[in-house]
Amino acid sequence: MDKLIKFLNPGQIPLLMVSIVFGVCWSIISLTVNYQLIRSIDSLVVFWISSTTAFVISCASTYLFSSLVPYVFPVGENDSLSRNQLIGKIAHIISWKVDTKFGRARIRNPNSNITLFCKVDESEPTIKNGEEVVIWKYDRKTRFFLVTTINPIEKYEPI
Repeated sequence: MDKLIKFLNPGQIPLLMVSIVFGVCWSIISLTVNYQLIRSIDSLVVFWISSTTAFVISCASTYLFSSLVPYVFPVGENDSLSRNQLIGKIAHIISWKVDTKFGRARIRNPNSNITLFCKVDESEPTIKNGEEVVIWKYDRKTRFFLVTTINPIEKYEPI
């Protein structure tokens, strides 16, 4: 059975899509062949002929569909960033403020903008709308990113 599924799915599309295409093809072909044969042959042979014909044509149709789908809907391409890749990125605050409970920030990506839920650490001051922040941690419990303001170099004392 695994070999048949691998044969029917050369484009590595989801298995549910393969089974739906196979089932639809099987149904249409079986009904058509049964309708054509039942008029001329009236025995159990009709069942075996229509089943075999439906199976072969359904396999071929599903194979063709599965091999053409990746050209229309490319699979395996993912432009999204993981949470770890967002650490260290610069974002702009888009909510009214970011405090220890809630806030929203937006990262400008070349292909899209990413909106994140964020908050500041307990010791940090509240951040206002429009300020630039840096994302420095992801809190798995609350599913929020922790952010802090970007301080200009002038505020730091020389070492």
